[in-house]
Amino acid sequence: MSSKRSENLLIYSSLAIFAIGYLACSLYFAGHTVLWMDEVLSVWASRQPSAKAVYSAIAHGSEFAPPVFPLLLHFLAKGLGGGYRVLRIPEITSVFVTGFCAFILIRRYFGLALGALGFCLLLEGLLPYVLNIRPYDLVTACFAVALVFWNDLEQKKSWWRYVAIVLFLALGISLHFYAVLLVPCLGGIEIFYSLKRRTFRPGVWIALFFAGASIFAWLPLISTMSHFVANDSGSPSYYAHPTIASLLQSTKRIFMDGIPYTVIVIFALVLIGVGRLLGREHAVEEPDLQKDQVGFWAIGTGIMLFPLIVFAFSVVVTKTFNARYCIATIIGAVAIVCGSIRINRFFRRTIPAILAVALVLDLGYMRGLENRFNYEPAVASIPGTCPIVIINGDTWFALMEQLPAAQRNRIVYLTLPTNVRFGDPTNEHQVERWKAINPDLPVEGVSKFLRQNPKFYAVNFAINMKGSDATQADYLLSRHLIQLVSEKGNALIYKSVPTSPATGGVDAGHSPATTTPRPYPSGTRG
Repeated sequence: MSSKRSENLLIYSSLAIFAIGYLACSLYFAGHTVLWMDEVLSVWASRQPSAKAVYSAIAHGSEFAPPVFPLLLHFLAKGLGGGYRVLRIPEITSVFVTGFCAFILIRRYFGLALGALGFCLLLEGLLPYVLNIRPYDLVTACFAVALVFWNDLEQKKSWWRYVAIVLFLALGISLHFYAVLLVPCLGGIEIFYSLKRRTFRPGVWIALFFAGASIFAWLPLISTMSHFVANDSGSPSYYAHPTIASLLQSTKRIFMDGIPYTVIVIFALVLIGVGRLLGREHAVEEPDLQKDQVGFWAIGTGIMLFPLIVFAFSVVVTKTFNARYCIATIIGAVAIVCGSIRINRFFRRTIPAILAVALVLDLGYMRGLENRFNYEPAVASIPGTCPIVIINGDTWFALMEQLPAAQRNRIVYLTLPTNVRFGDPTNEHQVERWKAINPDLPVEGVSKFLRQNPKFYAVNFAINMKGSDATQADYLLSRHLIQLVSEKGNALIYKSVPTSPATGGVDAGHSPATTTPRPYPSGTRG
């Protein structure tokens, strides 16, 4: 067997081991990782008793996305059970689909070694999202498949490839409304290609037109949801205001969100440098590579504009911007990194080591995600049986999923009088919408609750958390209704201040609470 064939076999074998290890880690931690608020919204919507009820919940603001993803979870749970591992299968699968598409594109132009590196980097870049029960990775996978079909048009034009582009872009839009912006993104890629080629391909533009037009099927839902979003985004401390600072922070998250991705890029570059220092010759070029790279660099360049497209749309139309809407950009980042590397034989032979290091980093990273949003210990530490007020709406959703029945029966979320202004009312409004969908949820008006429950605890998880509003805590503290008794992790635990039945005020034997409300940082949830 030739040296080149032996190297190829080693790379393929290492790639298979890496993929199997990554999948095994994902499936294991998928069954153990707790949910955060947005995941709970998807799961609760999917648990409605029928497909019609799922659509109704979405139409009443259960979350701000089309019903296709909750419906997918709904039918998946009916067939395989509703465990978290099952519900995370779509996202885990989509990460591998996107990685395989990256492998195809990079392998087509730069060979097996860089294709393997691209596959690895893509999975590392999507690692922060692989365990999310959210549609973002699915949208990215739809776009990646559409890119492969678009790239295939360089070799052979056929009507079914245009149809495939339409279908996968429309599927992405049906999963998340912001995916409609992938249409102008692919349009920009086509413009770069056409200018370089000095050509015009009407079939591509017709396909993009029909893909973009699919958004009109969702206009009734979009109209309804826009009113919900407007009630949140008009607040001064709204967590997702589109600002230059949020754009820069989001760009940083896209390209350096997670230690494994950054470490593997640096590790690969170091190995290339070592090969150069050792004076190793460049790897022999593979004979079947696509020589003309115009299509590849059009993809790499055009996708890099996607965050700017999303940001401009957010500023002008929706007033809401989040890095999660832009994660498809990681495809372009990986393409540019791999396309810019001129490998040598030493580097080619170290691909198995790169994949092994990546797998070790992945294991550690996923273990860190397992309890990232685990709020149960703080609540479990509270003695007695009296009610526990959960100050933050985002953690209330998470705790409703995390807590065993006995503890879940103790927690309650308090809605405040209409004249109380929230810094960011997003979570308050979301709780209220879900209360309307499911009247059995433990959500009560603050005045009624205080009359019926003179003794209670309150837990505020806002410290060291971004995007959590603590207006409820400030409300209770300012009226000397609670006092701080302990701090556990990132949670402040309060206890009600005993009051005199006769006066309704503070008992003579107790001083009013003097705890000064802590400052609470604003920013992006999750």
